[in-house]
Amino acid sequence: MFNRLKFAIVIGSTFLTALLVIGAVMGDSSAADGAYRQLSVYTEVLSRIKSDYVEEPDIKLVTRGALQGLLESLDPNSSFEAGVQLTTELLREGKQFTALIAYDDMTALGALRALKKKGLRVPEDCSVIGFDDVAQAGLSVPSLTTVRQPMEAMGSLSAGMVLEAIKAVDQKKDIPVMRKKIPAELVVRESTWALK
Repeated sequence: MFNRLKFAIVIGSTFLTALLVIGAVMGDSSAADGAYRQLSVYTEVLSRIKSDYVEEPDIKLVTRGALQGLLESLDPNSSFEAGVQLTTELLREGKQFTALIAYDDMTALGALRALKKKGLRVPEDCSVIGFDDVAQAGLSVPSLTTVRQPMEAMGSLSAGMVLEAIKAVDQKKDIPVMRKKIPAELVVRESTWALK
C-alpha cells in the first residue's frame, strides 16, 4: 500500500510539473501566474509552519541524528544489531523481565536472537513485541507480535492537513492546529502469550 501511495505522489508531482512546463511554453500567462501564486502560497505555508511551530534546531543534535540515520540507511541490520546488544546487556545485568517491547520490529527481532542465544524460550520465558509490522515479523520463528501502523491513512490525513493549511493561507486565515489520532492495530502472533 505504501508503494502505491509513493507512486501516486510521484505521478501527481510529475503531472503538475508537466502542466507548469506546458503553460510556460504555450505562453498562457494566466496559467503561469496561477502556478506561481500557488507556489507562493505553498512557500508562505511552509514559512508560517516553521515560524509558528518549529524551534531552532540544535545543530550538533541534528548532525548526530543525520549521521546515525545515514549509517542506519547504509546498514539495514543496525537496529537488529542494537536489539541483540541491548537485550544481551539486560540479560548480563541479571535484570528480571518477562516481556520486551521494542522500538521497531528489527530491534525486536534482534531481541529474539539474543534471548534464544541465552537459552530462553519465547514466549514461554519472555514475550517480545515489535512495532511497524515489517515483512520479516511474520516470517521469524516464532513469528513476531507487533503493532501495525495505518500508513496509508496517516499519509492521506497528513496530505489533507497540508491542503487545509494552504487553503487557510490562500484565504488569509490562520493555519488551523490539528491533532488527529488514528488507531493502530495489534497483530498478535507467536512471540507473546497471555499470563496465567
